[in-house]
Amino acid sequence: MEPFREDPEPEHDRQDDLERENAELKEKLGQGQRPAANRWVVPALVATLVLGLALAYVISRPARPPIQVPATLAATASHVDFAQPAAAPARNPWAPIPLPVHVPLYALATGSDLVYAAGARGTVLRKHRSEDAWSQEKTPTDANLYGVAIQMDHVIAVGEHGAIVDLPSQSDKELHAVPSGTKETLRAVAFSYLGPVAVGDHGTLLVDTDGSWTAEKSGTTETLRAVCAGLMAIVVVGDHGTVVRRVADRWVREESGTTADLRGVSCDDHKVVAVGAGGVVLLRDDPRAPFKVQKQGEADLFSVDAYYATSSWIAVGRGAALQRATGVAQAQGLVGDLYAVKQGPMGTCVAGEAGLFLDVVGP
Repeated sequence: MEPFREDPEPEHDRQDDLERENAELKEKLGQGQRPAANRWVVPALVATLVLGLALAYVISRPARPPIQVPATLAATASHVDFAQPAAAPARNPWAPIPLPVHVPLYALATGSDLVYAAGARGTVLRKHRSEDAWSQEKTPTDANLYGVAIQMDHVIAVGEHGAIVDLPSQSDKELHAVPSGTKETLRAVAFSYLGPVAVGDHGTLLVDTDGSWTAEKSGTTETLRAVCAGLMAIVVVGDHGTVVRRVADRWVREESGTTADLRGVSCDDHKVVAVGAGGVVLLRDDPRAPFKVQKQGEADLFSVDAYYATSSWIAVGRGAALQRATGVAQAQGLVGDLYAVKQGPMGTCVAGEAGLFLDVVGP
């Protein structure tokens, strides 16, 4: 029996396998322990390249030419006083409006989309917001028309010898003559909570109730020249400082604080602004308070329109006079006596002996 002998070949093979596995394991471990910094090498190189290109562009870019200052500005720049406000830019002038007829115009009325003007020889002009030009309405009278008012689609104009013309709706083709019951000249008309109210010479005061005009006692024989209305207020003004207001079911004369002839008035339920001869202006913010009387220049003022508050109004008058609440006149482009002013869908419009004008800037 042969003694046991260990076979050297299998042992040698196992040794080779172990060494091979050990080498593979070392290679894997070597890859896993590679320094982390190696992963940022490529991004760093890219960033360096971009930065270098940007720097080269800045260095090579041509210098921007200096700003050229006009000689006149450069000469005066060192003298500017920054403690004083800069001068306001010049306003654009009032632009004359092309019209189909050339006659003096005495009254204006504005609606949400319409503007009406009334004037000499029964003239009534109309413009809708969507229309490019003014058109002349057909009227049944050649009397001078001194007042016009609009409410919704209803238009009324009044004038000499008690003339009243009425356009109940825009579907009507022309204004109709309406009996007024008086021969007195009517100077103004307004829509109110009572219905349309017209006023005129010798204290004439008419109210349209149920489609017919009725005379009411105004409490004065002075000529009444203007009327305005709020939701629950009606104010009338006239010669020698006359102010008449509707109180409950009657007309009451109020103390105005002036004897000047009052020609124009604008109001709501609480605020009143009236203007008249010699640039007189009456202001009141509360119906229980007295009027405040002030002067705006020397020219007679014939019409005023206030926009929601007495602090924002515009008035016009004799000799192209134009006054604002600020007291600053801006009348460039206006000519002749100005009889009416209204702020409406087209802007601020003025009527006078030379026709119509539009403020191309606004108040």
